[in-house]
Amino acid sequence: MAPSSTRTQTPSAASARTPGFDVARALALLGMILVNYAAMAELSEAPPAVAWLIEQIEGKAAALFVTLAGVGVSLRVRSALRRGHSLAFEQRALVRRAVILFALGLVHRHFWPWDILHMYGVFLVLAAVLLRARSGVLLGLAAGVTALAVPIQMHVDYAQSEFWSLSAELGEIFFDGLFPVFPWLSFLLVGIVLGRVDLNDPKVRRPMLALCVPLIVGVEWLDAWADAATDAPLPHHPLAHWALAWPRPPTPAFALMGVAYATLIICVAIEVTQQRAQARWVVALMATGQLALTAYIAHGIAITIPTDYGYFVEGSQVWVLLYGLLFYVGCVWFAWRWRVRWRYGPVELIVRQLSAGSPAAPWGGVPLAELSELEMTKPS
Repeated sequence: MAPSSTRTQTPSAASARTPGFDVARALALLGMILVNYAAMAELSEAPPAVAWLIEQIEGKAAALFVTLAGVGVSLRVRSALRRGHSLAFEQRALVRRAVILFALGLVHRHFWPWDILHMYGVFLVLAAVLLRARSGVLLGLAAGVTALAVPIQMHVDYAQSEFWSLSAELGEIFFDGLFPVFPWLSFLLVGIVLGRVDLNDPKVRRPMLALCVPLIVGVEWLDAWADAATDAPLPHHPLAHWALAWPRPPTPAFALMGVAYATLIICVAIEVTQQRAQARWVVALMATGQLALTAYIAHGIAITIPTDYGYFVEGSQVWVLLYGLLFYVGCVWFAWRWRVRWRYGPVELIVRQLSAGSPAAPWGGVPLAELSELEMTKPS
C-alpha cells in the first residue's frame, strides 16, 4: 500500500493520551540496549564512570519495561470497556497475545540468550487472570510475590536453565531464570495499578514523585551497607545478602528499587512531556516506544553480527556502548519515519494480527495521517 500523500506529517502526540508512557518505554529500551551490549561484548576494559553507569542501569531498565507492560494492560482494558467490549473479551485477547509472545520469545532465545519476550507471555497470562482484582489486592500480591522469592532462592540454585528441558524451563520461568515470576511479576502488578491511576493529574503524580525519591535513597543506602557487609572478612549479617539491590538473583531490595525507579521515570516522563506533546523530540521518542518490540528484536541482531565476526571482543567498553548509542539513534529515526506512514511497527503488527486481528493491509494498512484523533488515542 502506497503511503499517503501527506508524507510530511509526524506521529500524533496523543498516543494513549499520555505520551510520557511511550517516552518512558523508549528510555527503557535505551537502558536495555546499553546493558545488553556491555554484557554481550564482555570487554574487560571499562572506565570507572562507564562501569558505574552500567551497574546503575542493570536490571532497572528491564523492570521499567515490565512495569510499562502492566500499565499497557490497564490502558487496553480501559479502552476495550469504553468501546463496549466485556472484560472477558479482553481477557481472551490478552491470553492470545500472551501465547504469541511466548512462542516468539522461545524462538528468539535461540539467537538471544537474554530474551524477555517469553516471560512477557507468562506475565500477560497471569495478568489476564488478575484483571478483576482490586488495586489493593494487586499490591498485596506484588508484596507477596517478592517475599516468597526469598525462601525460594534459599532452596533453588540460581542458574540459567537448560533449554527445552521441561523441568528446567518451568524452573527458569518461576524461580531461577533471568526474569523469574518470583519476584518479577511484582513489576507487572504495580504497573497495572499505575495504569489505573490518573497520572496526568499533578495532584496524583507529584506526591508519587515525592515518595519515590526518599525510597530510592533509602534502598541505595541499604544496598551500600549490604555491599560493605558482604565484602567484610568477618562473618556478615545474615540479612545482608537480601538487602543488596542486585537483579542476579533478584532480591527484595532490588524489587523495591525497581518499582521506585520505574514509577519515578514514568512520572518524570509524563511531567516533562505533558506540555510538550508536539515537540519533535517527544514525537520521535513516542514513536520509538511504540515500536519497542521491533527495536528489541533488532538490537540483538545488531550486536550478534559484529561479535560473531570478531568485533568488540577486545578493547574498551566505551566503543561497544558508542555503537549501542548509534544503534539507538538509528532506531529513533526509523521509528519516527515509520510512524509517519504506518500505525504499527513490523513485529507489532504481526503480533496484533495473529492475536487479535487488524486491517488486512501491509503494516497496519492505514497511514497515520488518515487516522482520526479518536483512533490515535486507542492503545495498540
